[in-house]
Amino acid sequence: MSGEPGGPVFIRIAADGTRWPGFTAVDGRAEALAATDFRLPFADGSVAGAHVDHVLERLDLAAGARLLHEVRRVLARGGRARVVTDDLGRILDEHASSDAWVAGGWRENGYDWHQQRVAMLNRAFRDPQRRWLYDAAEIARIATTIGLRQPARCRPRASADPRLAGGESASEADLIVELEKPRRTDGERPLVSVLVPLYRTTYLERTIASVLDQTYDNFEVVIRDDGPPGGAEAILRGFAQHPRFPRIRYTHNGNRLGEPHNFVACFREAAGTYIKYLNDDDLLAPRCLEVMAACLRDHPDVTLVTSHRDLIDAGGSLLPPKSFSERPVGRSSIISGRSAIARLLSQKLNFIGEPSTVMFRKADIETAAPDFWSLGGINFQGNGDVTVWTNLLAQGDLLYLTETLSQFRHHPQQSSQDRGVLRLAQVAWPRIAAGASELGLYRPGEIASLETRPLQTISWWPAPLRRRVEQAQERARGGRSMELLAETSALLAEAGGRATPDAELMVQLAELRFAAGDLRGALDLAITATRTTPHHQPAHLLVARLLQAGGDARGAQKMLEETHALCPLIRNEHGLHPTEAGPPCLAADTRFRAEADLPDAVIRLHLKARTTAGFRNLPIRITAAVAAAAAGAQAAWPAPEPAALTHAELGRDDETVALVLALPHRATPTAITIAWRGTPEHYLPAAVAALPVQLVGLELSLFERSAIN
Repeated sequence: MSGEPGGPVFIRIAADGTRWPGFTAVDGRAEALAATDFRLPFADGSVAGAHVDHVLERLDLAAGARLLHEVRRVLARGGRARVVTDDLGRILDEHASSDAWVAGGWRENGYDWHQQRVAMLNRAFRDPQRRWLYDAAEIARIATTIGLRQPARCRPRASADPRLAGGESASEADLIVELEKPRRTDGERPLVSVLVPLYRTTYLERTIASVLDQTYDNFEVVIRDDGPPGGAEAILRGFAQHPRFPRIRYTHNGNRLGEPHNFVACFREAAGTYIKYLNDDDLLAPRCLEVMAACLRDHPDVTLVTSHRDLIDAGGSLLPPKSFSERPVGRSSIISGRSAIARLLSQKLNFIGEPSTVMFRKADIETAAPDFWSLGGINFQGNGDVTVWTNLLAQGDLLYLTETLSQFRHHPQQSSQDRGVLRLAQVAWPRIAAGASELGLYRPGEIASLETRPLQTISWWPAPLRRRVEQAQERARGGRSMELLAETSALLAEAGGRATPDAELMVQLAELRFAAGDLRGALDLAITATRTTPHHQPAHLLVARLLQAGGDARGAQKMLEETHALCPLIRNEHGLHPTEAGPPCLAADTRFRAEADLPDAVIRLHLKARTTAGFRNLPIRITAAVAAAAAGAQAAWPAPEPAALTHAELGRDDETVALVLALPHRATPTAITIAWRGTPEHYLPAAVAALPVQLVGLELSLFERSAIN
């Protein structure tokens, strides 16, 4: 792996097969990279340096950007990538110069450049091994977009890290650029800039009050007023006696900027490390800044934090949830950025949320050109927030919190209800998808499975509390039950007893009580957590698991059903197609995801054969696989385990078969794949390829304890 066992890991990605001492070789041939879907077999942040040697020009733009995206993922903070490729700028300069044949050395190699400049230019672009050529500015543009910084052109065998240049054979004719994965210096309690791009003052008093009442104490409020003069000042004077009033900076724009430009004006005025937009009609929960800032601080590879949001009407009353506001996961999780982009763009559904719902680092988008509303230099008015989220997720991961930390107000006057804005948004979706596709961030038609990793540590707890919980978990692994019981009792008392609003802490303590053998005490804590935080899926599932462990099968099953109704425990990720009438049909490769923390359970899928006129597929052979969810070859995500397989066959039209699949308890999601094949094999047009198998029923139930034992 490296020059010394246990030392820093350096990798060389090249197509020439040459091995460098001290470097792990990665096959950089286009076909080899494509075979692994451009996934590098290294964990997040595990590589000290990467040398990409004459690979980019052999790939098209999207594939080259995808490779650099993977290089950024595996690099450690402060790690460097050295890219060597053909220099488009040099080729064009030499074509334009009548003396280039002398300067470029072509004459020494047998070419009369002065007579054959056009021929040489055509050869440069038609070389069968070249797919896309770069100059220094293009390398910098792509690298900055996917999260690498400080692009610096280097000479051969010269580097900020000499270990990256020691063995190379690059010449002065090559383009050599070094890039760095930025270090994070956020600090313990970073300044958060709450930015309010103001236009209407109807709800401003409630909006500002929700900021000033935050539990986090290091923030500023930047208000840029784009509305009629005089309306906001009187409202703000009403907060003059509030001890946090001096944190508000108010500016009236004078001439109206318009919503997009006002968002940019607020951003440029922000002094904070973290950015928290807040629309003038939305509200923040009291813990919003504290929880989100802690998540960004503790997860340097997370570039966007969001949470569940409630929908409210003009009067502040709760509205029923809509498809875009439903929680995509049942447990607070880190979601890989690229899979989040795929979900956004394939479903055209902004599950991440509006500007009031998120927090991110200012440094991650302040270099976007011409500004953060654009992707690849193109502005997407009408769907600007999705463009910003795509820019941020190109550079890192999404952290989704299931706790409700904001309220998004629906009312007739808001700009998102304007018909013109809605039309622009519909136009923007495919344009954003095209821009993301060009940069290797998204492939139209790809499976939009979320690659999730549930949070294992709770960032917003004070450091001493986290250390004590970790110590208690260590006692649990060591089997020291009496010490564990005493420690959990002390932790609970310090947190305020059963009145604590922190469901995450209650669940952790209940798990520890259960590990110490106190089933009754664990169940009491878990039930309390479900009452204080009704949406908290981990608490509900823990109650079901504890009831199951105590032999109360009926109570456990009832809790499982209630939880499934609250937030689906089995989610279709790909391949389930609705029909105009009747049950949905399955694609030949259909994927489901069972949520993390599910107790030992079984899922019964009832499938029915449906013969398509003109395309007889019977018998249909079905294979179902169940395994820990994984994200391709990324070692940083849960590694796949051997899948449990089940086979079935549908032999007659309208025949139904039930697949019974075991879902063992896991702290991570479970992947369920259903694959079918009709025999004899016939060509099926895409329009009917999903039709022969219907899903007519799905049942989820707990194992009987006797069945497990």
